[in-house]
Amino acid sequence: MFATKNSIMLTRTARHMLKKWETSSFVISRAKPSGTNEFPGISFETLERSYGSQAWHHPVGKAHTPRMVKAQPRSSEIVPIEKIVDGRSLRVLEELHDAFSTSAVFQAVRELGGDLTEVHAAQAIIKLSQIQNQMATSMEDDQGNSTQLVKVTEENQLSVHRDKEFVKLCQLTLRHARALDSNSLVNVLKAVVDLGIPQSSMMIQTLLVNAEHRLNSLNCDELAMLASKLNKMQQNDQRVTALLQAIALLVPTRIDTCANVTSLNTLLYTTGQHLDKRTLFQMAIRSIAILKAKAETDPQAVVRDTTNTMFALESIGYHNPEFLREACEILTAYIEHLPPAMLRRVLDSLPSWQCYSPRLLEKAGDLIADSINEWSFNNLSKILASYSVQRFLHKNLLNKLATSVCERSLEGVKFGTLIKLVTPFAKFHHTPTDIGVFDLVEDAAECELEGSQRDDLGVVYRQLVRLTELLAQCGSFPPSLVTRALSRRSFESGEATSHLHFLRTMIQLDRPELLPLGGHSPSDPDHPIHLSHPLGAADHASEDANAEGIRKLKVSLAEVFKDLTQNTQLCLATDVTVGHGYTVDVLITAKKQEEQTIAIDLTRHAQYCANFPERPLGREIIKKRHLEALGYTFHMVHCTEWASLETHKDRTEFVKQILGVMP
Repeated sequence: MFATKNSIMLTRTARHMLKKWETSSFVISRAKPSGTNEFPGISFETLERSYGSQAWHHPVGKAHTPRMVKAQPRSSEIVPIEKIVDGRSLRVLEELHDAFSTSAVFQAVRELGGDLTEVHAAQAIIKLSQIQNQMATSMEDDQGNSTQLVKVTEENQLSVHRDKEFVKLCQLTLRHARALDSNSLVNVLKAVVDLGIPQSSMMIQTLLVNAEHRLNSLNCDELAMLASKLNKMQQNDQRVTALLQAIALLVPTRIDTCANVTSLNTLLYTTGQHLDKRTLFQMAIRSIAILKAKAETDPQAVVRDTTNTMFALESIGYHNPEFLREACEILTAYIEHLPPAMLRRVLDSLPSWQCYSPRLLEKAGDLIADSINEWSFNNLSKILASYSVQRFLHKNLLNKLATSVCERSLEGVKFGTLIKLVTPFAKFHHTPTDIGVFDLVEDAAECELEGSQRDDLGVVYRQLVRLTELLAQCGSFPPSLVTRALSRRSFESGEATSHLHFLRTMIQLDRPELLPLGGHSPSDPDHPIHLSHPLGAADHASEDANAEGIRKLKVSLAEVFKDLTQNTQLCLATDVTVGHGYTVDVLITAKKQEEQTIAIDLTRHAQYCANFPERPLGREIIKKRHLEALGYTFHMVHCTEWASLETHKDRTEFVKQILGVMP
């Protein structure tokens, strides 16, 4: 499968199909098998009455009678719209353009009588499709009932199909399909598909054959429109499959001449899975060039097209750092023109794009903070989840959120949303300007508990434990929620049980008076809590990739400590579980009881804020506080800091400072 400069070669199978189709251009691809119907809920009899005219459509389920085909005009005989210059024709075309109902379209067509041309017929069919799409959009906005909308749309389609004027338009278009210019041909194909003409009809099959013959002459916009419509048609039609294959081969030859990002995005969605990485890279770079060229004149369209290109590339699993960097720069510069729904979608997608853009996150957070009361708590929770996953602490956004919660009511907000709202405060150990927010969260949780069904108690209690744990990390220990959470000893889910044990640890060390007498001790050996490096799912993915490097760093750290503690009164151990289930990488104890025990952790990037590299995340801060309260001297050694010490001497000097040993 390859493309040359002036022609295109399909696969052997596709070439064989095309050769066979060219000899029988107007033959129906297949008769519909008995019992199948492209219009569910509409009888075959109704379809046959509507599509039964042999002049333009083969009756469903009946054999086709071969007929002679008139010689079609050569490409040099194609008459574009611009060549129709007489006043009467132009007036009719203007009336078609301004028509707002099917009756107005048919009235304009009747004015020409016998002078009706294929150009007028094509424009009339295209206008009928546009009117139907506008009606469907209006009905969807008014009713919102998809079932009723489909039923009304099908009825409107059938009423158009039964109209004699519409049949005449189709007859004329069929007889002179090759006389249409490429743009009209593709638009007519799109229109008849939108109007609900069955794919097996002579109308659509004839237009597909003509599209095959014109494929090499179609520009990028026309290819994109054709691919978009083919992608929505039945893929078991071999002609449709062959056309999509051919379009995928033509895409690399159209990139440099394309000036429309929307067309490139359409080609990415429809043929992206069949394009090689080099072609995808060229399309991404071409999109950036087009967007930059019109950024100053139409910033609103630029940010919309930029995000659509990012989504298109994401849909086919292609990630290009250079493109993402440029796209984020464009979004950052013109983010105020991005609609709120699309802004939320962009922020949701940044983690999956593996794209970290601090300037974009900072500016987007400020934009949302300035209009915080216009956002629903559900949407805000999703935005905050994205910031949490990327470990980006936006203090202004969190402070404005706390103020907004205090000004508005959390009534009716579900547990899942409450958890997402509180998570960033806990993860970043951030104290908001208005700490009353946590009291309101407690009240909302109480209301949720009262309204929960007995069948959902298992899910509710898991969410309750998680929410109570997050509030405890923020320094808030609501007695009623704590009592209910501690009433459960364990869960079937290991993650939920871990949250419960960590909650018990925080209560015992920070607020022991809240722990019930005889309560289950979190330090029981049956329930260890491994909290040395608590990571999210996204963090685990990045950590796994560097697991071997981290292991080597831990070994080298332990070796240096071992060398310094030999022949001394100090004892060294690695990967030790200490008080209350906490684990540390290195533990140094003295034989003399009065000496302090030193605990060391080799920390990763995932344990710090992304935009404040020196600030540990909430759980690391809590761990340090708890271990120091238990009598340990706790040190956190960043892996990059340790890796930067290249020589053994440098590492030894660094460890001596931790141990307090003079050189």
